[in-house]
Amino acid sequence: MTLDQWLQEATGSFPRGVRERLAQEYGAHLEDSVTAGGSGNAEDLFGKPAIVEKALNKSYIKKKDLLSLEKQPFWIIWLSLGSALLLPIMSLFHRLTLLSALSITIILTTFACIWYVTKNRPPQRRVALRILAAYSILVLTLVEDQLFGSPSSLVTKLLGLVMLLGLFSMILGSLAKDKRIKRT
Repeated sequence: MTLDQWLQEATGSFPRGVRERLAQEYGAHLEDSVTAGGSGNAEDLFGKPAIVEKALNKSYIKKKDLLSLEKQPFWIIWLSLGSALLLPIMSLFHRLTLLSALSITIILTTFACIWYVTKNRPPQRRVALRILAAYSILVLTLVEDQLFGSPSSLVTKLLGLVMLLGLFSMILGSLAKDKRIKRT
């Protein structure tokens, strides 16, 4: 199998910049192999393209995944933020408490800081991080109410802990995806 055929199969699903960098790298390795007396067959040297593509997918994000991040619905950010604000606002109208006013201030300040910090990121990373931040604020607001708000049952407190674990898992997954996007 020629290098071009192998590269098309192994790297065809990645963005152009990634394909170009990998083509240079794999081309140099194949050239070194041929210089040392190798056969010049890319598949013999690098392995099956499908297996290599799977391994590369751990380091780089595919073109279709990158495009889907650009098309993330922007309203999710505002829906999550609005939902996160709804609980303390309702609490504020129900009974005027310093904690409710403080919660609203913290939520808005946190979201404004996240908005500012992510403004210079590439669009795919910016949208993904803002959605994660808005969802995190929503979950933390719900968990705060379940754990420290009105008297609640053990089931409600366990639900709050499960939501925290889910959020933690989502943050780790998003950070791994962000690392792949950054490398791409």
